[in-house]
Amino acid sequence: MPYEPVIGPTSATDITLVPIALPYRLRWVNCYAARHTDGSWTLIDTGLNHSETSIQTWLQAFHALEIRHARDIRQVLLTHMHPDHFGMAGLLQQLSHTTVFISARDREAARIAWMEREGRSEVMKRWFVGCGADTPLATEIAAYADITAQATEPHPTRLRDLDIAAPITFGGRSWRIIETPGHSDGHVMFFSEADGVLLAGDHVLNRITPNIGLWPDGDASPLRRYLASLDSLLDLPVRLALTGHFEPIEDWRGRIYEIQAHHAHRLSWMADEAGSGATVYDVARKVFDMESLDIHQMRFALAETLAHLEFLAESGELVQEQRYGQRWFRPA
Repeated sequence: MPYEPVIGPTSATDITLVPIALPYRLRWVNCYAARHTDGSWTLIDTGLNHSETSIQTWLQAFHALEIRHARDIRQVLLTHMHPDHFGMAGLLQQLSHTTVFISARDREAARIAWMEREGRSEVMKRWFVGCGADTPLATEIAAYADITAQATEPHPTRLRDLDIAAPITFGGRSWRIIETPGHSDGHVMFFSEADGVLLAGDHVLNRITPNIGLWPDGDASPLRRYLASLDSLLDLPVRLALTGHFEPIEDWRGRIYEIQAHHAHRLSWMADEAGSGATVYDVARKVFDMESLDIHQMRFALAETLAHLEFLAESGELVQEQRYGQRWFRPA
């Protein structure tokens, strides 16, 4: 069944779902508003500032919840820097005059990706040419990244680092901040020990597996860090995970096992497809139905393929070489 969310309460007391529409095949991002005991509010993630509808959805939520946005919003928390979560942080800050918090690592990544973009298109184009894409495709991907960056404007002027070591209070609960790298280098989740509620961001999702991609200026081993993080989270006593996309997760451990199995299969498949030598693009064409993908999805497919091939090279199953300015992978 299609996922058609509406503004409304979640199964967690004092936390409201605010779904923001996206211009992608992944049609919605789940943002949340958490009520404090004094009647003020914390917003978690913000959506993409791609159309007037986006901010109208937030204003509709404020009206329904009787939030006076210039007085009642205490803070905005971001699970990570990706545009569908970061994109309206600056606009909501302008409305509320509050501070936006994000991990230190993703604050720096957001600066590079969204705020200081001089020369960024050329970096992206070279990156995807290095993955085996032809120059026209790499140029198109880089141009699309520029369009995406525009949907993160205006940028927040008060962007502060989360104190990972200290608990944070909102929604009538004390939350532990858990670093969960992989989907982004500085991704975090918020966990309430008292009732087992987790604000999971995009680290673990229903229906789909989070994209784990290798990008310019990013961590060199995102998949290794992601899989290690999943291992460390298996025993987290999660009763309900409120996720960044699709429905909440109630079988936390079961869903992690499914995602681990997916990556084990994907690694084996990509190792086989490397054959006697292949570019990232060559392998991606075998694993993904590239002809059916739009540019947005194609760049994720290439970045995810690269992350898996790099993992295999680090593990000694493949060898990476440079040929004609491109990354090639072959069996060890």
